[in-house]
Amino acid sequence: MIDEQINNNRSLENEGQEIDLVALLFKYLFYWRWFVASILICCIATYLFLRYQTPVYNISSSVLIKEEDKRNVSINNPLAAIQDLGMFSMTNNFDNEVEILKSRTLIKKVVNDLNLYVSVAEKRAFGYAMPLYKNSPVRIYMTPEEAEKLEEPIKLDLIFTKAGKLSVKAKYVQDEEECEMERAFDQLPAVLPTPVGILSFTKGDTLQMEEEEIVLRVTINTPTETADESMKNLSVAASSQTTTIAKISVNNTVKERGVDFVNRLVAFYNQDANDEKNEVALNVITFLFLKIGELGFVFDSFSRDVQSKMTPHLDNVVEQCFAVL
Repeated sequence: MIDEQINNNRSLENEGQEIDLVALLFKYLFYWRWFVASILICCIATYLFLRYQTPVYNISSSVLIKEEDKRNVSINNPLAAIQDLGMFSMTNNFDNEVEILKSRTLIKKVVNDLNLYVSVAEKRAFGYAMPLYKNSPVRIYMTPEEAEKLEEPIKLDLIFTKAGKLSVKAKYVQDEEECEMERAFDQLPAVLPTPVGILSFTKGDTLQMEEEEIVLRVTINTPTETADESMKNLSVAASSQTTTIAKISVNNTVKERGVDFVNRLVAFYNQDANDEKNEVALNVITFLFLKIGELGFVFDSFSRDVQSKMTPHLDNVVEQCFAVL
């Protein structure tokens, strides 16, 4: 009897729970309009966020770093035998090479070579400003030396037409004072002298212009600050603990620009390594020539000394021979 009562109570509780769930479902179904509206609002907010958020691409590559074996370094590399003389130094440690790849000096060379301190974007009425790289219809150039002296970044608003006309509105800072200037050009190339530097404009890729005119937003920063920003987006690490392969990855808003950045970074790294080896070889040759010169001077002095001492004895022998005859 007791077991039957317990089972009946459990069945009643289960029926009560089912009734509560159904009631709860109908209770919230009454507000279905709010649920649908919330989903639509979330979808619209997500679309707007993606529309105004500039996409970022991750570009990665791998570099093999040859690390010399310290046990056989003197056998395989004769230059290492005189490395302790203090005339030169060669880096062959994997960690050191990774730090060189991430160094500001190397990255700044890439920034200056690719003109990355000048950023160009297409201004659109709806959506984020489309970053342009080699497909920009107008190419802007300022020497790295002049750009390095900027107090604040230069802001340019350009309007370029298919007919080749260009109007420029420049904003810059000179002596802590904001200044503006406007100029219009009927054709390109053109040059705009400003108190903070000379800007040059040349025609770029105009085949992708769909409208009669395009509005561009240009920012010219210092190469040092651009290199610092690039360092934040750059990652260099070992691919594994058992290899000397460095994995280079960089985040960039333009895929092609990121690829060029990684390629130029590796190219400059190899060039610096070759320059270091050439410098080592030059120092060794200079060292050997100096030592050969010193040995030649010593040998010449020694031969003169021997000749001066042997000449009187030879004269005496000749005189004695003539006397005997």
